[in-house]
Amino acid sequence: MSVYKTHKNVLCESEKTLLEEIEIAIEKHVSDPYFGVDQLAQLINLSRSQLTRRFSRLSGTTPGKRIQQMRLSHASERLKNGWEPIKSVALTSGFLNYQSFWKAFVEAFDSSPSEFRASHQGIEVNDERSISWCIPLSNKLETDVKGLVRQNQWLAHLFHILMERITDPSVTLEFLANHLCISPSQLTRKLKMALDITPMKLQQHLRLLLAADLLTGQAIPISRVAYQSGFFDQAHLCHSFKEAFGIQPSEYRKKNTPTCFLMQLEEMIKGFK
Repeated sequence: MSVYKTHKNVLCESEKTLLEEIEIAIEKHVSDPYFGVDQLAQLINLSRSQLTRRFSRLSGTTPGKRIQQMRLSHASERLKNGWEPIKSVALTSGFLNYQSFWKAFVEAFDSSPSEFRASHQGIEVNDERSISWCIPLSNKLETDVKGLVRQNQWLAHLFHILMERITDPSVTLEFLANHLCISPSQLTRKLKMALDITPMKLQQHLRLLLAADLLTGQAIPISRVAYQSGFFDQAHLCHSFKEAFGIQPSEYRKKNTPTCFLMQLEEMIKGFK
């Protein structure tokens, strides 16, 4: 009986040692985005399957999930205690890009990195500042929107999705919320607070801005403009266009020149692919 207890205690100590060795190895390589289960197994001198089986039994999670947990823990401490740019925090915490970091962080902490930092440092969240979006855009509103997009990664990501899929009829509120890893109601609330507009209304306005540029930049039929900017037909475009701009597309074509807002915005957010 005493021999069994001694043997059992030895096994427990060896298991603790293995777990400590794994934790130390992950911590040492937490900022390396290419450090994964295979590299960890090599350091511990186990095969990938042996490592996964033994670590899962001892810890209740997989080695891959533990690596991500430690990266997120590393990132959260940097967000709590400093003002390093969030994108830099993501990269120095072992994530290949901001998008994968943002998604993992929201899933783990139920808040965006900027909201997390604000709540722990006792400051107001920048993305709660409201700008009243409307078209046609004034020069001041263009500048304000660009500034807000630079400050808020979620907003840049939203604009990227809307502009990349500007003619796609399958882009719904649920589609957008899913890509931003939040609920539809959260997305609507955040956008209303930031730009005082709903996601689907913003989608329509971006299509109208594209139509306005097509009308003044190319000598193509209005029916073709409607198709290329995501409207059902010419009648749909004309109705929406007059409601927003106060004149018909044909009149707008005669009186205006192309704008560069969409092009500039696209350049700003091209890193969010």
